[in-house]
Amino acid sequence: MKASVGRSVRALLACAIALLAGGILVRQQAACEGCQPGNFTYDNPVGCDASCHVIYSGKLTGTCNSSCEASILQGRCVGTKGSCTFHRDWVDKSCGAPPEPPPAPSNTAAPIPTNTNTAQPPPAPTGTAEVTSTPAPTSTALLPPTSTPAATDTVLPSPTSLPPSTDTALPIPSSTPPPTDSPLPSPTPTDTPQPAPTSTNTPVPTPTPRPPELTSEVSCSVPGDGGWCRGGATLHLQASDPQGLGVVIHGDLNGNPFQCGPTCVLDLPEGQGTASFEAVSDSGKTASGSASWKQDSTPPELAAQLEGGTAGKNGWYTSGPVDLECTASDAISGVASVEYRLDGGAWGSAASAAADGTHALECRARDNAGNISQAGDQVSIDSGSPTTHIVLADGAWLAGHTTVRGSTKDAVSGLADVQVALDGGFSWISLGKEGNWVYSWDTRTVSDGGHTFSARGEDNAGNLESPQVVNVRVDNTPPVVSLAPSWRLGEGGKFAAQDSGSGIGSVRVVFSGNGIPPRMLAFSAPPPEITWDGIDGSGAHVGCGAYLASVTVCDLVGNCASAQGQVLNPAPPRPKPTWPWPTRTSTSTPTPTPTLTPRPSPSPRPVFSETPRPALSVGASIPVPAPPVPLPAEEPRPWVIWPFIGLLGLVVGVGSTFAIDQRTGEWRAMRTNFRRFLESQPGAEADPGQGGKE
Repeated sequence: MKASVGRSVRALLACAIALLAGGILVRQQAACEGCQPGNFTYDNPVGCDASCHVIYSGKLTGTCNSSCEASILQGRCVGTKGSCTFHRDWVDKSCGAPPEPPPAPSNTAAPIPTNTNTAQPPPAPTGTAEVTSTPAPTSTALLPPTSTPAATDTVLPSPTSLPPSTDTALPIPSSTPPPTDSPLPSPTPTDTPQPAPTSTNTPVPTPTPRPPELTSEVSCSVPGDGGWCRGGATLHLQASDPQGLGVVIHGDLNGNPFQCGPTCVLDLPEGQGTASFEAVSDSGKTASGSASWKQDSTPPELAAQLEGGTAGKNGWYTSGPVDLECTASDAISGVASVEYRLDGGAWGSAASAAADGTHALECRARDNAGNISQAGDQVSIDSGSPTTHIVLADGAWLAGHTTVRGSTKDAVSGLADVQVALDGGFSWISLGKEGNWVYSWDTRTVSDGGHTFSARGEDNAGNLESPQVVNVRVDNTPPVVSLAPSWRLGEGGKFAAQDSGSGIGSVRVVFSGNGIPPRMLAFSAPPPEITWDGIDGSGAHVGCGAYLASVTVCDLVGNCASAQGQVLNPAPPRPKPTWPWPTRTSTSTPTPTPTLTPRPSPSPRPVFSETPRPALSVGASIPVPAPPVPLPAEEPRPWVIWPFIGLLGLVVGVGSTFAIDQRTGEWRAMRTNFRRFLESQPGAEADPGQGGKE
């Protein structure tokens, strides 16, 4: 009997559970009866206008699911005119009108027939079914608290409103008869009408709401290395309530709080962090979660500098090698590697430049997220000096203003300056940076003799060339020349020339004067004397007279000196008479001192008679005088000019006296008397050489 009752109770529990599940399915089906699942369109919010109102453009398509709900994109403008912020959120929205609520169920319990082995009297009108067997456990755990006794069947409430239904009695399966020797009769149901139970106000239990659903996703627009994001990291949060109620999401990003609607799109900051968030439904239920991220969009900090080598001028190095040293740091993801390269070659662990020329040294740093920074520098190396060539022979003779030429070159950094100096380079003179240079040197500023001329170049890197030196000799003194003052034509005038510097280079003699065409004679070395054959520049013989001989002597550098002499061509001597002439003897008499006496009366002049000469007879012999004895040639006498000067002074004095003295007649008489005195002297005969004139 107890086993039969247990089986009956288990059957009742199974029926109750089936009824409860059927009620939930019926309610779910009823919830969708008021909407139309499918696609629909709505306006797309795109921004805010000047008045801070939402601007819509185009249409979007929404889908109503089987729960009569759809997620649509809504826009809102937060702020005022002039300071407005546009936000877009996904919002869950109902697709249709909710169904009508079902009528309230009746609380009348259907009688449950009992299965007994003996006939029972009709049950009392209490609305309950009695069981005559040992009472089994009732299903009060599934029923709301009522005043009905145990083993009564009541309708289980559904979580939502259900359509009206009637309570029907659930048939109880026949219990297995116990193993007895006598058959058990089947229970016979009674059709005794039951009185309607009185309705009681038993409260319907509210179903427990389910929590909201919450999803999160971290997206990255620029993925990096090792799970890092190099830019555009965002956190997407989506929450919904199963009951269709409103949902709000709030949380914090590394301690920074945030709050949004059912949909959030949050930009994640640099670095590593964890976002904690929670969705709160209007039902009070919550759902929480967290998401972590790693974002580094900042390249490493990289500093480069050159080390080693010898620094010159203008950013050049005069020796190598020159190394590039780079220092990298990254405060977010950290530095992963630092690499180097030279002149665009392959990346390696170091970069160094040693050859002359301009080189590019580069380095790059990579952080753990994959961000790369690159830096570098340009290095120029010139380890060679300029080269200079002086266009001047060693040991050359110089004089006066001299132009010295040369050339200086530099093939790497270029020529910066050319400098020249004299005698050891104690004072250098800058000529500029022209490669082909010219220096004008006045050698008269230094003494005659040996000197040095130096030149050197400097390039843009600061390399200074060792001086190029040329030995020179200076001669600014002309030769010394001596020439006889005069000599006869056909003879030679004594001549001498010497030069203590560069030496005699040329001797030139020009004969001129008395209107003759000049004639020039040239000598390569100084002759001991100057001679002339009397031929002028036209080839004719010159006549009698004195001619000028001009001698010019120049040394090897052009210093010249000159001297002049006179060449005499005298007339031939006058022929002497062949007969003897009486020799005039002169008797020295005292010179009378003239005195002023009265002029005597003139005495008559004596008359001389000519003595007749004897006539010569024909055939008479005429004595022939002996031939004259040749006179020795007279030696040329030097001209004495002092007597002539005294005579000239006497004449001037006498003339002046005649000019200022009024006694002209007395002077004339004195002259006559003086002449007569001379004539009265013995031997005062006419000189045949004077032609018999007084």
